[in-house]
Amino acid sequence: MEIDRYAKSEPFRQKVEALCCFRGVKGLTAMTILTELGDIKRFAKPTGLMAYAGLVPSERGSGKARHRLQKTYWKIATRKHPCAAVTVVARELCGSIWSALWALESQEG
Repeated sequence: MEIDRYAKSEPFRQKVEALCCFRGVKGLTAMTILTELGDIKRFAKPTGLMAYAGLVPSERGSGKARHRLQKTYWKIATRKHPCAAVTVVARELCGSIWSALWALESQEG
């Protein structure tokens, strides 16, 4: 697939590799995220990305480790509602994506 060829070339290679570290993210998903977001530097904080994604930015998004997303989901789902849990997990995932891409952009200059 042609998208895979682009994903393996610069300027996308390192960013795609970083995003593929997330469970369930492969080349096509990573490229979709990258092309939708554009320059990550336009989001000064993770909450900016959360707002861009249409999520309520008041929840802390980047403070938890990625492997805890499922635990967080079930904790919220049993206390409140599964829809609320999905939103919380999505915010955390946005924060993690922002952190990964921001770190790469900072290294590049």
